Amino acid sequence: MSGPGPGAHYVYELPARVMCDFYRVMDSLGGADWARFASCIVTDMTELRLLENRGEPGRTENVVWHLINRNGTVGQLLDILTSLGLWRARDIILSSSVATLSPQGLQQSEEKA
Repeated sequence: MSGPGPGAHYVYELPARVMCDFYRVMDSLGGADWARFASCIVTDMTELRLLENRGEPGRTENVVWHLINRNGTVGQLLDILTSLGLWRARDIILSSSVATLSPQGLQQSEEKA
């Protein structure tokens, strides 16, 4: 019996190195593309502007934390990235989450540690 797919996991379960790569790619987007992504997560434009202009750590990380605090799933994040055609960012999440978050992947990681 196989476990749940990567989409059923929470965003906060993604490894830090995956999220760092994701943030780097997303922060390099132009203003319009990034704003389309961010507005899919934060629908209140005033709150979005506040998160975008907070500075550190980074604009994408601030917005993704909003999704994490709402218990957003990897599937929701992948749906947003796919609908916007952000393939590179989607592939970072998709390739890493499939390998790292499957029950077999977690089991193997624990055995190596």
